[in-house]
Amino acid sequence: MSTCLDYYHAVEHLARVAEAKTFASLIEKRAWLDNMKKLLKKAPPAVFLAELAKSRRRGNAVIRREYAYFKTNMSAIDYARLSREKQPIGSGAIESAVRRIVNLRIKGAGTFWKLENAEAALHLRCQLKTNNWSMFYADLLNGLAA
Repeated sequence: MSTCLDYYHAVEHLARVAEAKTFASLIEKRAWLDNMKKLLKKAPPAVFLAELAKSRRRGNAVIRREYAYFKTNMSAIDYARLSREKQPIGSGAIESAVRRIVNLRIKGAGTFWKLENAEAALHLRCQLKTNNWSMFYADLLNGLAA
């Protein structure tokens, strides 16, 4: 599984570019942003970056910084490939899992943990919730027998 930058987080960075650019009208700005969001989501990262680079040439420090951000994260913004592979492009599922797996167990009302115990409990809970318990338990037994 490859790393993916949350699409909606990436769009926030793209919106910063739109705010920093000069447009003749609000309609032109919205059209540019809509087009760039489509490229970000559907085109290969190199195509998106080439189009964004056109803004960078005329751009200010904000635009140059955001361009560098996208270039640095180029391997994590291949949303077209991720979509073809049926991979999530947002972090909602991960954030939900953190709530379900971590917060409900560790941050319960009146619950207090020592750091090392919390880490051990989370490790066990993650094994259980990802259906890896049998493999984890077998590895544990093998380790104890060795």
